Amino acid sequence: MLYSRPFIAHVRNLGILPHSLSEVAASLFIQLECGIGTALVLSIFTAELIPILIGLILILSILSAWGVISGRVEDCGCYGGWLNLTLGQSLGLNFLYLLLLVIGWWTLETTPPVLMWKVWIILGIFILCNFLIRRSANSPLIDMSPVQQGRKWRAEWLESKELNGTPGSRLVIFMTSRCQLCKRWEPYILNLLDQENMPLPLLVFPDGAEDLTVWDEKIPLEKMNPRLFRYLIYQTPTAVLVRNGVIETKWVAHFPEEYI
Repeated sequence: MLYSRPFIAHVRNLGILPHSLSEVAASLFIQLECGIGTALVLSIFTAELIPILIGLILILSILSAWGVISGRVEDCGCYGGWLNLTLGQSLGLNFLYLLLLVIGWWTLETTPPVLMWKVWIILGIFILCNFLIRRSANSPLIDMSPVQQGRKWRAEWLESKELNGTPGSRLVIFMTSRCQLCKRWEPYILNLLDQENMPLPLLVFPDGAEDLTVWDEKIPLEKMNPRLFRYLIYQTPTAVLVRNGVIETKWVAHFPEEYI
């Protein structure tokens, strides 16, 4: 809920729903996840929810495995940018969740009565989640990325001769091969190469990105560990101006107007 856009993009990349329904489906899923979690904590409808959750985790595990293996997504998309898991780690956590649910179902003796104050709390959680999802659809409520204005650019992030140890300014642009908006930036990026007193552009893609040959060979390209890439930025394209080793400005989804 701190930033719902990455999960919305994850659902779109899976391609199992029409593009117009992806955002609605992702938002509803987040709300249901929070509401069901609250219901389990408050022990309300426990006997009905546990078997549904067991089936849901099995289905979502299969969907995650298919998405990663087919190359549509890079992980399960469950934890946002702050926790990047491999497919094996994600499936391992799902197995742990299944085990806990089975134990809980097995040891469940009696179903406690449904108290209205618990129902009202769950409804309140749904309303709060809806509000937070809408507020965080375009920008994170709390930006935990280390790539922030005024911070130093760390050389260990990217082993680039174009960036590390070189004085002057560089416009570092994080992109992915499937990002349609990223490709629209190419004319503006090429324009930077042809003008003096402009920062030199450097495109950064996650390692394993395909179809990079479609980019003009004059534009410098670098690849980064995919997990580090998702940790540093939440959305592509993201551009940062690095001047003398310090991040001076940051732009997300909009090319810097001063460089057009």
